[in-house]
Amino acid sequence: DMRGTYCALATASMLHIVTDELIEGVPEYIRECQAFDGGISSEPGTESHGGYTFCGLAAAAIIGRLDCLDVPLLLHWLAHRQMQEEG
Repeated sequence: DMRGTYCALATASMLHIVTDELIEGVPEYIRECQAFDGGISSEPGTESHGGYTFCGLAAAAIIGRLDCLDVPLLLHWLAHRQMQEEG
């Protein structure tokens, strides 16, 4: 799932062992997990969630592939998660 993807990439990044083989298919998987509303889910076809959205966005950033996401739609989803109390 998206948490495992993020954890594997974060660990590999900290250990400086990110390879092309390791990231093969990851951008496509992240894109498949981006839901119609712009958020990111744990697996393709499931509901968007804040935690999974962090993991997907961070994983894409770690591998330098933010282009795999529809960033304007993601920003719209994120902005609409803010409530009056949270600012």
